[in-house]
Amino acid sequence: MELTMDAVPAKTAAGKDEVAGRRLNLSRRERNLLLLADGQRSVAELIVMTGSPDLDAVSRLLDEGLLECREPVAPAPQTEAPVQPAAPEPRRNVLIEMLRDSISTYDEVSKLQRGLLP
Repeated sequence: MELTMDAVPAKTAAGKDEVAGRRLNLSRRERNLLLLADGQRSVAELIVMTGSPDLDAVSRLLDEGLLECREPVAPAPQTEAPVQPAAPEPRRNVLIEMLRDSISTYDEVSKLQRGLLP
């Protein structure tokens, strides 16, 4: 498989052994890539995380048999319909009407007190 930015590298058994034992003389960049390769992050994500656009380091880890690349997994299509907002509940409407009536009554009393209504 050709190494692409979408490829998803994962540690092999040898890669896991290297993480545990540090037997090979890996560069810091290679070791960081090996540590971060979890079979879920793409090559592009690993490069961003390590801060180094070094595809050669990923290639060396693949050549050494410490990593294996998997094809990227396409996201599952959405099967759920979008959620539509529900109509207001009847009780909510009653509460809103009660609030409006209270405000209206308060306004009328206030106007009477101020002498604005006959």
